[in-house]
Amino acid sequence: MVGCVDGTGCEIDKERLVWRERLLGPHPFDRLIRQVGGDVVIGVVRNFYWGGAVVEEGVGDGRGPRITVFLIPILSLVLIALFYFIPKIEPKKNIYKFKSQYTGFMNVTLLFMLFFNGITIAINMGIKLDLNRFLALGIGNLFYFSGVYMKDAKQNWFFGIRTWWTLSNETVWDRTHEIGSKLFKACGVIALAGALIPQYAIILILVPVLGVAIYLIYYSQKEYSKIIQDVTARSHTYKDAN
Repeated sequence: MVGCVDGTGCEIDKERLVWRERLLGPHPFDRLIRQVGGDVVIGVVRNFYWGGAVVEEGVGDGRGPRITVFLIPILSLVLIALFYFIPKIEPKKNIYKFKSQYTGFMNVTLLFMLFFNGITIAINMGIKLDLNRFLALGIGNLFYFSGVYMKDAKQNWFFGIRTWWTLSNETVWDRTHEIGSKLFKACGVIALAGALIPQYAIILILVPVLGVAIYLIYYSQKEYSKIIQDVTARSHTYKDAN
């Protein structure tokens, strides 16, 4: 039987797994089963363990259903399908105008998913990795290249900084994305610093990007108001002249 410790994960029955390996021979997926502390049913993982660290062999600090080990690859396939169909259903049909940047963002996103899946499996196989450090590396690069690719994005409903004001005025969209590109690249660099000081990685990832998101909402509203005021002033000037 598998002995479980309430709230802390489960320890595997090592003797049973030793006999399993003697009978079936070693296999990389067997090692994954052994390390994640899953209950073995016809060679399938029943419980998949994940989290910030593996305390010792056979002990996990979190758990999920067996499908968890395949969740990120499945999600990646869903994302590929979405990335393919979004340009076709986007009402403005503007994504085709910056197709190379859109494709670049798609590739970076999928590479991040692959990277995170590899880190998750490696930790569960007992490889000692600092999850915060690798999250900072992955998310930092994701933020940075999002900034790179959003700069030339044209007005659309799916990709970029979509506020009521950016979607209502193309000039506001362009100005917001010009500054947003720089700010997201800065967020990426700050997040990457979390790889050097992993104890602060989550703060370095979340705080800057939340601040940037709030600022860009304010910035787009301010730019929209300036344009409306300018149009109104010109209209009044024209009426006074006539």
